[in-house]
Amino acid sequence: IKKSSNSFDDWGLPVDSNDEIYVKCKITFNTKNEKISVSNGELVVYTAKIIIQDVIPISYTDSILWFDAFGSLLLEKHPLEIGYKYDLSGNIVALKVVV
Repeated sequence: IKKSSNSFDDWGLPVDSNDEIYVKCKITFNTKNEKISVSNGELVVYTAKIIIQDVIPISYTDSILWFDAFGSLLLEKHPLEIGYKYDLSGNIVALKVVV
């Protein structure tokens, strides 16, 4: 996860900082190519669901990067949906991010 800074470029887009957090996760891809309409009006055809067991701070302006088994960068995207998974006592046990 590449954290974004609080500064913006000339176009008003958030500038990525050099702060990166590396975590292990489980990624499942949308193989049905279902069209999903998100809150900003964008139509997404292909998504990936990422489950992270660690609870880390993440925002919609951060970049999610994932690599293959050889360490090559596969994709870099911003989160479309961020959610938390709870156990029966109400404690957060995992983070779910859809990109």
